[in-house]
Amino acid sequence: MRRCLALIAVVLGGASATCNPFFVAFPCSAERACVDGERTGRCEPTGYCSFGDPSCPSGRRYGRLAPDPMSERCVAVVCGDRMTESGEECDDGNTDDTDACLSTCRWARCGDGHVRASVEECDDGNTDDADACPSTCVLCSGAEAFMLPDNRHCYTRHAGPASWQVAREACADAGGHLATYTTEFESTRVAATLLRTNDAWIGLFYRIMVQNIQWVTEEPLLVTQWRRNEGTFGNGICIQQGSTVPGAPEPGLWFGAPCTREASYVCERAGWLLRSDDNHAYRAFYKLVTWDQAAAACAAVGGHLATITSDKEKDFVAAFSGSLWLGAHDKDQDGVFAWTTGEPFAYHNFAPNEPDNAIKGVDCIAVTNDRLWRDRGCSDIYGFLCEIE
Repeated sequence: MRRCLALIAVVLGGASATCNPFFVAFPCSAERACVDGERTGRCEPTGYCSFGDPSCPSGRRYGRLAPDPMSERCVAVVCGDRMTESGEECDDGNTDDTDACLSTCRWARCGDGHVRASVEECDDGNTDDADACPSTCVLCSGAEAFMLPDNRHCYTRHAGPASWQVAREACADAGGHLATYTTEFESTRVAATLLRTNDAWIGLFYRIMVQNIQWVTEEPLLVTQWRRNEGTFGNGICIQQGSTVPGAPEPGLWFGAPCTREASYVCERAGWLLRSDDNHAYRAFYKLVTWDQAAAACAAVGGHLATITSDKEKDFVAAFSGSLWLGAHDKDQDGVFAWTTGEPFAYHNFAPNEPDNAIKGVDCIAVTNDRLWRDRGCSDIYGFLCEIE
């Protein structure tokens, strides 16, 4: 008798428990009315409770006392109900077509006709590289710009003139970096397309710390195209690429010059990289800044310093080279690291003997070029890795 009274209470007062599934379909106004023993259901927009049923595309089914045509039927898949169901890639519960999940419950992609805020610079609804908006959704147009089909990066020549350091900062301010080459074809194509009048700075310089030449992105030096008698350099030397103007000596090949020399320069810029699991967007920026400046820069584009919470995510972001700030610190309590997003700091990929908590003030984390994490002074300067959810 006491159990039956409890059932009556559900019907009349929205109590938080029922006796058996026979009653779970009565009208509801809140989730607390949809409880059946150990099972917790959902109060559907129709005003009736549903409970989990893996045989339904939506994963939920109405009880038998729901009115027709709902009685004992699967709950319909509804885009916009904040539940990702069969046939949906995502469902964020809104109709905003500028975020990661479109109002159609499909992931935002380049070529869908909707410009994703901060991630895409254009989107004309196609993947034609010959029109104003290329298949990367990164704008790359003008007489001094072209997109390389091999890597879909945009290269631009800037007349300057500028010293190597000024050129490096200008490219970084524009969201890219001085051009770096991983194939002879890339180097040759840039020279043939952009260096028809002047020599130009590229992103290679002599780095005292490693006593060798290095790309600004710390990518491996996989290919070189030196002029004759070039290739051995010392402090204060940066690398230019020769022009292809008719009559130029060894056109398109590389040579060392004092970093203070003023010249034109070539910038390279890539778009955001999307992770298929959750459509989060990632991008490395090679402007050298403090951790706080990096955090502010990521926030300014609608994201945050990247949070790496699994081996899978760690492997994904390994596509980005260089030493880059991540979104973790132990500023609040020494030795207790936290992500800026509030996610649990349950995963890490520290290098051996890291973090070095014995050094006071070393409170922020960077991933270095070996893809391992190290704690660094927050006032040190590195590039940074942003993530937009």
